[in-house]
Amino acid sequence: MAEKRDFTPYQQKIVRNYYKNQGAIREQSLADLVGDVYLATTEAKKTSLWARADKLLEGLGVPASRRMAIVEKRDVNALAEIAAKGFQTDRKSDWARDAKEERRKE
Repeated sequence: MAEKRDFTPYQQKIVRNYYKNQGAIREQSLADLVGDVYLATTEAKKTSLWARADKLLEGLGVPASRRMAIVEKRDVNALAEIAAKGFQTDRKSDWARDAKEERRKE
């Protein structure tokens, strides 16, 4: 059985800040991923990048219907739009509003 690890107060602060900023880390990863998807040349690379994009979008709380639509269509522009929205405040309420508007259109 693994022993419980004792962290120094400094290490505890680093771990706490990492989890506190998890959303910002995912947003930055998504922004970086947009460029990688755009520049990918092989189909295998594109497939792996889109799988990673799906996981990042899920972690950011993007509604499943919108997430699946973007990933299935491989819509780089929509992915970039979401990445740009991620750097604005209160993004989850924006996505909820967008989802409501999409349901009204249907």
